[in-house]
Amino acid sequence: TKEMEGNKHPQVHQVIPLMDEIYKILETHRDNIFLDSRLRFAAQKGITLLNKYYAKTDDSLIYRSAMLLHPSYKTSYFTQEEWPDDWITTAKEALKTFWETYYKPKSKPPPQPTKD
Repeated sequence: TKEMEGNKHPQVHQVIPLMDEIYKILETHRDNIFLDSRLRFAAQKGITLLNKYYAKTDDSLIYRSAMLLHPSYKTSYFTQEEWPDDWITTAKEALKTFWETYYKPKSKPPPQPTKD
């Protein structure tokens, strides 16, 4: 929250990497056997809640599309973060289908021969 609040212009492509970063931190705390069990339990609850909201990013094409279209990320982010190949393929196919449906220029019919 602080990361996004401190940014004058938060951008959609930042959401997934930020959620991944939070997940890694919570996972580290959950797995740290030297921490108090209550803190580890709270970290697990945080992971559960984060997963709930992470799953909601699948309800909208915008999050994955922002990542795929961002010049610094494209598919490399998903590969680097070890997303399953089928998730990456699904994201790319969804973006392609959306583009073809709403933005791809419609082909023009061939010109008709003129009658003299």
